[in-house]
Amino acid sequence: MRIPVVVELFRADPPVAPLRGETVNLSLEGVEIRLPVRLPVESRVHVTLEGAAMRSGSVRWTKPAEVSGVLHGVELHAPIEHRAPHARPLRRLRRRQFLRRLGFALVGLVLIAITTAGLVWLMEAFRNYNPKYYEPKDFERERYEIQRRSGGSP
Repeated sequence: MRIPVVVELFRADPPVAPLRGETVNLSLEGVEIRLPVRLPVESRVHVTLEGAAMRSGSVRWTKPAEVSGVLHGVELHAPIEHRAPHARPLRRLRRRQFLRRLGFALVGLVLIAITTAGLVWLMEAFRNYNPKYYEPKDFERERYEIQRRSGGSP
């Protein structure tokens, strides 16, 4: 998200004029800002995003930008409200990530169900259960049945 931003140092000696820059990356807990000058690490700043209230934070890291200026990682002391206009794209991103994960989970569950059904079908197809081969024999009863059918007495 590229949003114009104004950064003011908190209690700077000598006072520094507000610095204008733009955001490179934005989250509810912090912001990555490109500024024309390097601010000291651990310095307290006030960050004002275009169209939002002023937030206080601390500079956690700095590094030279590839294009121009210096990148600053600012951790905000109070996170941006979820209902703020700048939080809307973040909510969309999180919702998209959640839906993508949910989709992968559903596809995975469907694949597991199909595989399980296939394995059950395969096991049933190879099962040839015939009780006369697997149940114990009762030879005395068989002799009795044969003699009864033939009409003889036991």
